Amino acid sequence: MRCEICNENNCLEPFVKNVTKCTNCESLYNMSIQHEEIPVIASINNNLKLSAQKKISKLIAQSYLVYLKKKIKVDFKNALDIGCGFGDFIEELNKIGVKASGIESDANTVKNAKDNVHYGSFDESYDSAIKYDLISINQALYYFEDSFAIIKKISSLLEINGIILIATVNTASSFRQKHKIWTQGCKICLGNKIWKNFDKFGLKCKDLTSYDDCSYIDFFLHKTNIMSNTKFLKNTLFYLSQMKKIIVVKEDGIDNFVILQKVR
Repeated sequence: MRCEICNENNCLEPFVKNVTKCTNCESLYNMSIQHEEIPVIASINNNLKLSAQKKISKLIAQSYLVYLKKKIKVDFKNALDIGCGFGDFIEELNKIGVKASGIESDANTVKNAKDNVHYGSFDESYDSAIKYDLISINQALYYFEDSFAIIKKISSLLEINGIILIATVNTASSFRQKHKIWTQGCKICLGNKIWKNFDKFGLKCKDLTSYDDCSYIDFFLHKTNIMSNTKFLKNTLFYLSQMKKIIVVKEDGIDNFVILQKVR
């Protein structure tokens, strides 16, 4: 069989039910016609949990900006954040003088979000009179049916030399491979080999950095009964009090930061 992502033959193997792994490009994709719904963000019926989610979201957004500043010159005039959640990354950008706004498709999350978060969906038909210096799509690209079409659309909305920031799954992660992790609602998770070659869209990969989202790892270990409830709650308190970092750069991390630049 041919891989739908890299078009190579005889490189497919099962990963989990309905999900295929390509041994050539390391991409993962859901073969099922009926996909699971995207999980909601905001815990609207639990104020304590919602408060913790907002705090963690803020800390993660701050980590995104720290990473970006280390890799490129952050002098953007404007920015768009796709799948922006509570709008914390938007707020961090606004603090440093970037005119940023975002789109979020979960209505309850938008109700609990910060300023400049707009309810709506992004797709190939998205229209904008504005060209952006930065477009971010963090932990959201894998929910789309066609990642290439979405990236192509994002590229069309960028100024020349504009930047796409993507936080996404590292399909090569040994932790993900060991535990066969497939996030609910995912359609396609692109492999590292794919990230390094977006020339056909006029994009150049400026950076690919793997990292651990420690809060996600804890959530997974707790959900699968590998981590005790006591340790899970203790770690969560450490993250909220910033005694432990949530985002930790690691060579074999569970996620990737990707920076693409529009060169033509």
